[in-house]
Amino acid sequence: MGDATLVKLGACNVYFDGADMGYTFGGVKLQYNFDTFEKMVDQEDSAVDEVITKHNFEAIVPFAEYQLPKLIKFFPGASLLADDAVSPGKFRIILTSTYGTSLRDLARKLVLKPKGGTANEWVTIHYAMPRINIDFTYEREGTRVYNVTFRALKRGNAFVSLGDTSLTRSTPGVVIVEATDAIPASWYEEPSWTLTCDFTVDDDTLQKNVEAQFTSTATGSPENYYWDFGDGNYSWDKDPKHAYTTAGTYTVSHTVIKDGVRRTKTYLDMMTISD
Repeated sequence: MGDATLVKLGACNVYFDGADMGYTFGGVKLQYNFDTFEKMVDQEDSAVDEVITKHNFEAIVPFAEYQLPKLIKFFPGASLLADDAVSPGKFRIILTSTYGTSLRDLARKLVLKPKGGTANEWVTIHYAMPRINIDFTYEREGTRVYNVTFRALKRGNAFVSLGDTSLTRSTPGVVIVEATDAIPASWYEEPSWTLTCDFTVDDDTLQKNVEAQFTSTATGSPENYYWDFGDGNYSWDKDPKHAYTTAGTYTVSHTVIKDGVRRTKTYLDMMTISD
């Protein structure tokens, strides 16, 4: 039977060339496919083999946070002017004709880190070539979004990693399993320890701008803690404090994680905040 705790949400943080690229508008889309060639022989009506001829791996990221010093990373042949001496904080990007320019020069490492997850959920494109597409509409109600498609380029054998990049083939004690090998059942079966999730709060009726103490009562020695307070605010502390700034009723959710196993407890309409 499947494990519902392994069904992941898609919101993530995006890092390019080591820089946190800020907020995205909606989700990040990953695409992986490959082209093949079928081997045929005269004596057979069907293919006797199929050979991979081309790999394609892309991440489509709709960026919403607009910062020129970060945006310059995506424009081929562009120049960034900055004035730190006379007028700090002033920037200018100059776009030039880029006919014949190699996009490979812009390729850098791209890392996608799902919020509230572990390193096992990271996606790393080791050599990601960006292609930017800006389609701004300046309107009263709307978000300016610039989409960047990152294409994985080959640089060595590994061009994309799914999971914890601290593991290498030379890591002491590491076990290497190829695609054609059998996977040890202990890797995907429920671990012997029991992980549970629950929490308490000091009061279920509070005034706005008054901090409430949230306490995790999870068992099983979780490695990570995650809180969703229902008002657009989050915390990764074990026992956080949080104040609601607007009166209303809020649903609170708490998640704990250990070795990739996740448990969540949600209380609907738990926090009723008055003026």
